[in-house]
Amino acid sequence: MTKFHSYLTLVRKAFTLVELLVVVAIIGALIALLLPAVQAAREAARRSQCTNNLKQLALGVHNFHDVRNKIPPNGTTNPGAWAWTVQILPFIEMPSAYDEIVSQNYTSNSTNGPFGQLFSVFVCPSDPRSEDNRVANSRGPGNYNCSVGDCWTDWENGPGTRGPFCHESKAVHGLESLTDGTSNTLIIAEVCQASNLNQNSGVKGDIRGSIASVKAAKSDTPSTLTGKVCFDTKLPNGFVGGTSTGVVDVDCNSVGTRWGDAWDVYNTFSAVLPPNAPACSTQGPASGSLSYWSERTALVTMSSHHPGGANAALGDGSVRFLSETISCETPGTSGLSSSADPTELQGASPFGIIGALGSMDGGESAAP
Repeated sequence: MTKFHSYLTLVRKAFTLVELLVVVAIIGALIALLLPAVQAAREAARRSQCTNNLKQLALGVHNFHDVRNKIPPNGTTNPGAWAWTVQILPFIEMPSAYDEIVSQNYTSNSTNGPFGQLFSVFVCPSDPRSEDNRVANSRGPGNYNCSVGDCWTDWENGPGTRGPFCHESKAVHGLESLTDGTSNTLIIAEVCQASNLNQNSGVKGDIRGSIASVKAAKSDTPSTLTGKVCFDTKLPNGFVGGTSTGVVDVDCNSVGTRWGDAWDVYNTFSAVLPPNAPACSTQGPASGSLSYWSERTALVTMSSHHPGGANAALGDGSVRFLSETISCETPGTSGLSSSADPTELQGASPFGIIGALGSMDGGESAAP
């Protein structure tokens, strides 16, 4: 009897298959419960690093201003199209990169030297496309663009901007030009990198990083450029594209793919639409003083892979998170149907709070 009892005791020390399955199910449930918390913690860390990058870049702009008494120009005439990011390299502890670019006289579309490298200060760790874009384009990508204000204009040949940054051939501004207040004026914001899908011919593209080429009476005058033309390219489920709005192409291989190139599509953003709204470029013949070429005449909006909005740096060096539900229409105006041509914009912005934060001297007092 004792032997039989001992045998039963020995046998019952092992787990049954049902018991093992129950344990596995419990562990799986715990992992499912903990995974969102872990992912949220990781995203919080990435977002914090993104915020720190923006603060460092804003400080670089201020240091440049202290030495040169002006905001760094976005675009140079010689040797060609150096972005504001190139100008501030010596002021963000990267003088060797700047010296190499200057000594070798690299143009901004070069794949050589620093222009072909990925620098952590120029990329947001929440954007998963950085290394893929560097390999695909042989150029270092970037997630932080400078503000041209509440307008949509040609980077080089247009009449100038309503924001702090412009081509060096225009009236380059100082911080004193931000008469709305440095704490009320955007200077740098996040922009998602291109999805590197190279989708064309009206194919839907991820709204984050895609740019829709539009035709909307662009052969008439620059005043036909409106926020609504671009906003109407938005499709359900986070896509841009389609033909009913006049979209003829969706380029998923351009935005944010060259950290040092000043052309609109690579290094500027317009405060006309809220974060994570469509980005657009014109397609068609030249008109007036603007040449409608996708890389030069682009309305790039703020965007990010953070839930609900994007980070932006203000003129005082602070960083704020702007919600994608922020107003983009000012009551009492035609709002998004208003012209986004800077020569036709006077005084307060018609583009709501986002436009008020974009314009540096519109007389608004809006704060994020």
